[in-house]
Parts: sequence; structure tokens; C-alpha cells
Amino acid sequence: FFDFDILYLIPKLIPVFLLSTLGFASVGTILSAISVNTKTREVMLPILLFPVTVPVVISAVRSTANILHGGSLGEIASWLKLLIVFDTIFLVVSFLSFDFVVEE
Repeated sequence: FFDFDILYLIPKLIPVFLLSTLGFASVGTILSAISVNTKTREVMLPILLFPVTVPVVISAVRSTANILHGGSLGEIASWLKLLIVFDTIFLVVSFLSFDFVVEE
């Protein structure tokens, strides 16, 4: 369509896609478990989810833009590190607090 071959970029984009998806899933799971017991659960989840996932959105967009402009994985290493740290923190917090959150 725009004479842009994206197939050779897919191996570079896979880590960004996987890490950002993991970040959204880990945050969304714990925050949905928190908001399900509130009266305003339909409004509470987006209010809680959006500010917490801003680092995931920013790093995924910057990484993808850099790759689409011809950058290498080394150039987006800092954004990937941010995603890894974010995912690790929220996976651990979700794992440790899930039983407590579900009980209430």
C-alpha cells in the first residue's frame, strides 16, 4: 500500500508486543479484581487502569516508532528495560496480593 515492507520488522517488534501485552494483562487483572467489589465498578476500572498503564503505552509507542524508523533493538533497550521492570513489579505485586484482593 505505502510500499512499506513490515515483514522484516516483525522479529524486532515481537519483544515489544509481548512485554506490553504482559504489562496490560498484569495490571488489568489486579485492578479489575480490586474494582469488581465497588459500587462504581464500571467507572472505577478505567480510572485506575489508565494512569497506571501510561508507562506501558509510552514505552510501547516509542519502541515501535523507533523500530519502524529503522532502529535496532539496541536503540530501544532502555524502553524494553522499562517494560521488563514494570512487568516484573506488577506480576510480583499481583501474585502476592491477589488472594487478599479476592477475599474482600
